[in-house]
Amino acid sequence: MWKKLLDLLFPIRCAGCAKGTSILCAKCLTNIPRPINELFDIQAPLSYQDKAVAKAIWKLKYGQSSATGELLGDILGEFVLDDLSEMILLDISNYIIVHVPLSRKRIQMRGYNQALILAMGVSRKTGISINANLVVKTKETPPQVSLKSRKERLRNLRGAFAINEAYQVPGKFFIVIDDVHTTGTTIREISNLLFGYGAKNVQGYTLAH
Repeated sequence: MWKKLLDLLFPIRCAGCAKGTSILCAKCLTNIPRPINELFDIQAPLSYQDKAVAKAIWKLKYGQSSATGELLGDILGEFVLDDLSEMILLDISNYIIVHVPLSRKRIQMRGYNQALILAMGVSRKTGISINANLVVKTKETPPQVSLKSRKERLRNLRGAFAINEAYQVPGKFFIVIDDVHTTGTTIREISNLLFGYGAKNVQGYTLAH
């Protein structure tokens, strides 16, 4: 209710040109440089170095706007659909979308998980179901962005996630969703966990790189 009221009081404007009713209008999207996706298992449609993208993601994480989340989720969903179109057309029954979970404390502070909002957009576009309870965060950790070295990021997330064993993992294809990919540590940690439980394949997607 509160988020919907905020959306009405502060309508969405493009983070690039401040016009229109989308967080990133079609014109600005075409001008945003595409990132060089060097890691095959983690892909992203947008570059975080672009100021409009960085502003849009800030609104997603801290702006308390459900409309912003839906619009950005659709952008990521279209990208995933295009990237996996051939495989998805064959059979989506073995595919499952999971998002990077937050700790209970972080959820209470923010009120929502931006990665789950993006995952919902991917689900809308692809038709693949989300399992929001499969991967859980078991301990509070400092934000990855606050850590400077890759070694610190690896150490920070070691053992921070767990699999809910009430759900089936073996033989399944997983799509892991997060907001920003910097070093890939978070998605890699979850991927290793899923593979350890028998996942057939894991592909990571973020909104920006």
